[in-house]
Amino acid sequence: QSWVARFASTMPSAYPRLLQPITLRGGAVLRNRALMGSMHTGLEEGEGWGHSLEKMGAFFAERARGGVGLMVTGGIAPNAAGRVAPFA
Repeated sequence: QSWVARFASTMPSAYPRLLQPITLRGGAVLRNRALMGSMHTGLEEGEGWGHSLEKMGAFFAERARGGVGLMVTGGIAPNAAGRVAPFA
C-alpha cells in the first residue's frame, strides 16, 4: 500500500475523492488527486551534472512509486552560470 493510500486512510471523510483518478483539461489522467508541490532539494545543484541528475531522478522516482498523482518539480539551471549554489 502506497504512502498516499495510508495517509488518506487516516483522513476524515471530508476528502472522499482524494484517491480517485481525475482527468485534466486536455485529456491527461492522474491516478489520484495527491499533489507534490515544487521544492528545491539541492540535488539539482550538486557536483558534476550527471551525478546530480541521477540522484534527482531517484528522488522523483521514489515519490512516483509512493503513489503521488502529480509532481511539480523545482527549478534547475540549464548550465553552470545559472546555478544558485553553493548550498550550505
